[in-house]
Amino acid sequence: MSRYARLALASLSAIVLACHNDPGGPATRTDPDTGLISLASVRSGLWDTCGIATSGTYCWGLGDSVPSRVRGGIQFYMVEASALNAEHRACGLTSSGAPYCWTPCAYTTAWTYCQPDDSLPVAVPGNHQFSTLTIGGGQLSPDHACGLTGSGAAYCWGDNGYGELGDGTRVGQILGPGGWPTDTAPVAVVGGPRFTTISAGGSRTCGIAVGGDAYCWGLNALLGTDDTTSEFIPVPTPVVGGLKYSTVSLGVAHTCALTLSGAAYCWGANYIGELGTGDLSIRWSRAPVPVAGQLSFVAVSMGDRFGCGLTDAGEVYCWGRNTEGQLGNGDASGPEQCPIETCSPRPVRVATSIRFSAISAGGDHVCGLAQDGIAYCWGDNRSGELGNARATSGPCGLLPALPPPAAQIERPYCAAPVKVARQR
Repeated sequence: MSRYARLALASLSAIVLACHNDPGGPATRTDPDTGLISLASVRSGLWDTCGIATSGTYCWGLGDSVPSRVRGGIQFYMVEASALNAEHRACGLTSSGAPYCWTPCAYTTAWTYCQPDDSLPVAVPGNHQFSTLTIGGGQLSPDHACGLTGSGAAYCWGDNGYGELGDGTRVGQILGPGGWPTDTAPVAVVGGPRFTTISAGGSRTCGIAVGGDAYCWGLNALLGTDDTTSEFIPVPTPVVGGLKYSTVSLGVAHTCALTLSGAAYCWGANYIGELGTGDLSIRWSRAPVPVAGQLSFVAVSMGDRFGCGLTDAGEVYCWGRNTEGQLGNGDASGPEQCPIETCSPRPVRVATSIRFSAISAGGDHVCGLAQDGIAYCWGDNRSGELGNARATSGPCGLLPALPPPAAQIERPYCAAPVKVARQR
């Protein structure tokens, strides 16, 4: 078994906004412009994107700039992709709730590090059955994953150096890559809460319990506990403020959650407006603060130092970093010059008349499903993660190369939604 297949069993990475649409349902429409079969769900990764159609699971990015079918013939009902960690994982749940994970080698031959036995999805050990799955990681730690059973019990596996597995420890069965303590199979999250949703991010995990209380565990500075006495909290701990939430989404160093009324509150880092409060004077918040604009959302999804919200009218608003057009407002150089780089510290509307039913933020890009199931993406396109064959017409273009070692080539991007191309 190769290193990548072993890592797929030991530490998984993926995404935050789980989609539970049945791929046997409405995903049968074909787009007249591209021939793309409509999708039942879509998930953006760090440098790739995956989606589910009636004909199978498709991924694109990491060298493959149009959708390609994941090999193996397994039908998944939900998919996750590695939004925050460079180990490039994607995972899915079968109709029975069995979790599998795969590398880019399962859908493309363009990825540099493919090995012959990396070409198929690999089952997660333990014979667990989950109703949803989330995978996180970040710049400071390897990845970890969590799943919820049908009864709301949470299980996590992968890196545990910050206590992000929630089992009351910061140890693991083995030392994983880089010497991080790692559990290779799911372990039970302690503390008793039953969760309705769960999200893994950089160095921590959060979940919404039955009744709407938010709990987080892992690196304490990012947990929303407003506590400075502990560096790590390896058990579920209530988020302060007394609000009741419906869902939560974690970025690398910030978190946003929706109240039962659809108001967005965020906590964590705010160096380039990722909390969406409109106020850059507060660079960090250990407690939830409201997103500006009094908008009401039905979903939120966080990427790398930015985030987006979806309204019940199908409109998308984004805030935070905008260096590659990930805010979708038609401009990759604004709307404001923040202390580090271009950003918006308050929500700005994505420049389109398209109405969306779902969105997913990745590393520096976003993909969403229009209400007819056709996928659109915007933001960074260096790895083909927008799925439009790297076309540079319309709202797309090339940004100048960054100085070494960041990037030495021009960077394709799209600053407004573009259609994903036809699948291979």
